Amino acid sequence: MKTLKELKKDGFVGSVDCNVETSLFEYGLIHKEEKDKTLFVYGVQHGLEDEYTSFDSASYTESDFSSLINESWFNLKSVLSFVGMEEAQWLATPLYSKIFDCITYYGSENIFGSSYYPFEILK
Repeated sequence: MKTLKELKKDGFVGSVDCNVETSLFEYGLIHKEEKDKTLFVYGVQHGLEDEYTSFDSASYTESDFSSLINESWFNLKSVLSFVGMEEAQWLATPLYSKIFDCITYYGSENIFGSSYYPFEILK
């Protein structure tokens, strides 16, 4: 089990909100950029107060993301309509932003896969 303080110390930042706690517990996504990939901690289960209570982690590269959006089930036009952006504009946004858009549209399981060992994060 990790604490929010440990994640911040490890270099994780908010993906949706500049406040790491809000980004993680309310929106379900924080990230840490490394030279060749982006690491994510994402919410997998809500509690009674509609905050995320269980989390998992995953990583993506731009190449992984390109493969994802080219899979047969992924409807890029629908995602672009959902976010209200043109393809070139959206593809130019940071990876963490595109991932958030995709998990908002498709759900984290479709983007990151099944979570077999979720963990808690203490505030």
